[in-house]
Amino acid sequence: MAPGEIAASDLARLCSSLQELATRVGRWTCESRPTGRLPKESEEITRVRVSGLAHGSTRLVVSTEPAQPMLDGLAVDTDEVDRRFWRIIHDGGGGTFPRDAPAAVRESAGRFLESVRGAREVEITGRSPGLDHRPVRFEPMRVRQNPWFDDLTPSAAAAPETIHGRLTMIDLQRNRFRVDSPDGTSTELRDMPDPWSTAHLVGQHVVVSGIPERAGSRAVMRSPALEPSGLPDWRAVTEAQTQAFWEALDAAHPFDPSTVRVLDLTDEECEAFWSVVGGE
Repeated sequence: MAPGEIAASDLARLCSSLQELATRVGRWTCESRPTGRLPKESEEITRVRVSGLAHGSTRLVVSTEPAQPMLDGLAVDTDEVDRRFWRIIHDGGGGTFPRDAPAAVRESAGRFLESVRGAREVEITGRSPGLDHRPVRFEPMRVRQNPWFDDLTPSAAAAPETIHGRLTMIDLQRNRFRVDSPDGTSTELRDMPDPWSTAHLVGQHVVVSGIPERAGSRAVMRSPALEPSGLPDWRAVTEAQTQAFWEALDAAHPFDPSTVRVLDLTDEECEAFWSVVGGE
C-alpha cells in the first residue's frame, strides 16, 4: 500500500488481534487481584482505541486509555493492564515475554504477530508510563518462532469438514477465495493448489473439504479440496428449466386458474419444498 494507507481487511484483522490481546491481559490482571470486577468495568479498562493513521510508512496510533474517568478502585487495574499490554507488544518484538503470562495471552500475542505477518518489518514505539520509548523493530514471523509460544497446549485436532456454497474471489494474487454457504456463514479458502483453475469456478456452487481453523473472527480452510457441486444454479434458471418445472408440477397438482395456486399439497410435500428453497 502507499505510505499512510492500509487495506481495510488488514486494519480490521490487526485491530481485532490487539483488542483480543488487551481483553485477555485485562482478565489476567483482574484475576490476579483478590476482588472481582464487573464485566462492564473490565470491558472499559481493556478497550483499544484507534486515534490516528499517518505516513511513513504507515503509522497506526492506538491507545488503551479509557475514554471515561475510572470508577473508584479501578485506577490501579487500569495502569496495570496498560503496562502489561504494552510490555508484551513492545518487548515482545525483541523476543522478551513475561514468564507468568497465561496461555490465553500467549495465544493472543501470536495472533497479533499473525495479523502483521504481511509486513517485512514492524516498528513499535510504546508510550506507556514506565516503558522504554525507544522503537523496537522486528520481523513478525521470526518472533512467532520464539520458545515463549512452544509450550502452548495444542487444540484438539479438528476433524475434516465438507461445506457447500457459492464460490467468490477475494484476491487471486494472494490465493484467497471465499465460500458463502446458504446458512449465511462464510469460509475463507487459502493456498488453493491451483488458484487459476479455481478462479474459473467463481460464482458457481462448489463442494469444499478440508480442516477448519479460525483466523481471528473468520473461518478458514488451507489447501482444501474443491470441486463443482453439480447443484442447479437456482438464480440463473433457463427458460426451458422453468417450463419443465411448471409442467411437472401441473401434472402432479392441477392449478386453480382463478387463484393460480397449487392445490392439495400435503404437509410433507410443503416441508420438502421449503427445505429445498431454504437450502439455496
